[in-house]
Amino acid sequence: MNNYFQKIPNDFLTTGSIEDWVNLKSDKIFSQYNGYSDCKITYHELTDIGNLKKMFKRSLFSILPLNVRFVIVDGKEDSGLPPHIDHNISVSLNYYINASNIDTTIFYEPKPNQAPYSYNDVFENVYNPVKDQEKIYKFTQVDEIERFNAVDDSAYILNVSKIHSVIKKSSIPRIFLSFLWKDHSYEEILKSLKI
Repeated sequence: MNNYFQKIPNDFLTTGSIEDWVNLKSDKIFSQYNGYSDCKITYHELTDIGNLKKMFKRSLFSILPLNVRFVIVDGKEDSGLPPHIDHNISVSLNYYINASNIDTTIFYEPKPNQAPYSYNDVFENVYNPVKDQEKIYKFTQVDEIERFNAVDDSAYILNVSKIHSVIKKSSIPRIFLSFLWKDHSYEEILKSLKI
């Protein structure tokens, strides 16, 4: 079993237009992080969870997610999010609405004797309520283990307690729904999914 991510069949959500999905996004930003070369990731709250429930064709979750966010990774070509470990989240199931098909998610292991930096050490003047608790790595501190390129209408479960990054090869925003768990392991959530 891959301990970093797994593609799962998308037979649980309807395939709607991008406008249908964007209507789920509220203007309220939960958090926002800057990456490198003008890349940023923004987590929006949903307008109404009831509208999302209508998009489900069938039940998928035995263990309900703690939160669901509408996420946009925006940036120019060759920008991205540095290697990092998510704060306060252990597992993310991402349904990619607009994936650009060439942006890459990469998972890593740290090289020996490499400690992460805090977000404050790397970025300044960014809205992030927990930035002093983030774990950011330099590319020189990590070794690549696995990678994937998501495509539109695909779903992946990710172990975000592992070091990962996003490399943008397109200026097209990467848009996805992120179902988030905090107090469960990747293996536990993966086994609990009705796939």
